[in-house]
Amino acid sequence: MQCLVIIFFPNSVQIATCLSSALNNRCGRRPVLIVTECIMSVALVAFGGYSYLQLHKPEAAEAAAWLPLVAMAAFILAFR
Repeated sequence: MQCLVIIFFPNSVQIATCLSSALNNRCGRRPVLIVTECIMSVALVAFGGYSYLQLHKPEAAEAAAWLPLVAMAAFILAFR
């Protein structure tokens, strides 16, 4: 699992950079910024929800242990 994550992140960041450049040229900056800001907001809300679960319902947080990784990946990819 860790090997896949280590391989996935750098490659996905490069792909996201290429895609965002192409989308900026095709759609314009404003729509791309609005979409990426929405994705980053959802990722931060998910990360905050996981932190809340970790404090108040640890058994539920264990079931959603994948959530912080996915939220951080979505935030990083949308930030690019």
